[in-house]
Amino acid sequence: MKIGITLTLSFIFSWAIYGQNIQTLTYETWTNNNWQNSLKQNYNYDVNGYQINNLQQTWELSSSSWKNSGQIIYTNNINGTIQQYISQSWDGLTNSWKNSQRATYTYVSGTKIQTLTFETWTNNNWQNSLRQNYTYDGNGYQINNLQQTWDSGSSSWKNSGQINYTNNTNGTVQLYISQSWNSPTNSWKNSQRATYTYDSGSKIQSLTYESWINNNWQNSINQNYNYDGNGYQINNLQQTWDLGSSSWKNSGQISYTNNTNGTVQQYISQSWDSPISSWKNSQRATYTYAILSGINEKNEIAVHFFPNPSNNILNLFLENNSETKIEITDLQGRLLLSKLISESSVIIDIYDLPSSLYLLHLQQGNKVSVAKFIKN
Repeated sequence: MKIGITLTLSFIFSWAIYGQNIQTLTYETWTNNNWQNSLKQNYNYDVNGYQINNLQQTWELSSSSWKNSGQIIYTNNINGTIQQYISQSWDGLTNSWKNSQRATYTYVSGTKIQTLTFETWTNNNWQNSLRQNYTYDGNGYQINNLQQTWDSGSSSWKNSGQINYTNNTNGTVQLYISQSWNSPTNSWKNSQRATYTYDSGSKIQSLTYESWINNNWQNSINQNYNYDGNGYQINNLQQTWDLGSSSWKNSGQISYTNNTNGTVQQYISQSWDSPISSWKNSQRATYTYAILSGINEKNEIAVHFFPNPSNNILNLFLENNSETKIEITDLQGRLLLSKLISESSVIIDIYDLPSSLYLLHLQQGNKVSVAKFIKN
């Protein structure tokens, strides 16, 4: 759930009971005072709503068309977690796909990631390159992410980096410290520290990064999060530390436009122009969604919810207005939300959750249902 594993979990897509999956994500760059196409991602799913392909295309000015550049192919376990994915690059000369990287997951208790092993395609073979090992405490909270690189000479894994987490009692991250491995001294060296603050509703308010310099932590980057009345994020302001004035200076921001159902419609990233003290456009990203419908017949409680994946909220619709206990847990079994409702519909705010796969638990008397959803 933390920043240290966001990259690895961002590839996990859930089984959609009823909802929306991202269909396309189109990036544009600000060039000569106009938005120009640059990159597009196309998402494809199987009948269960699991992502099976992510096709990446770049914009070719000469032909004014999209050209293949890369793709990721997913193999999923029956419970919706990823078993493996293979990334490939497009060879324009042969008009074919070339293997690039393969990632293989192992799990603890079915859903907790235990290891994530990366291999590179070299001389027509997969060769080990990087491995991440995940460690959890008694509550199932992640406390360490150990990164190792493959040493061909000794045919063994060697330490390269790690991230140590400190969690709040309510399950949110208080801080993490990343370290690099110093081979000559066989010891860990501090690299970066990140500290979180939250508002009263457990939404991330700020995230401050520090660098380890001359045996001291020194400010480097600060991110500030702003939300609208619905609790949807509308701005992420990034600032860098200015040593001369000992103060934070604007460096970049992302402004979000959200759909009424809580999904992101578009965002615009901007950089700060110090000489003229104003924001300059940099990149724009626009989302489209594919609607997937259906009901999980294995569930005893008939439930519809959307959007899935979601950035901000889940809309839940139950077949009746019986008293229902709703819980959300992460893949480590950590309880993130619990509430009791007596209505047939409810809106759940999930904006605080880091990008990952989550479990939605419903209970009506002796009936229990579990579904999966993605927080983007």
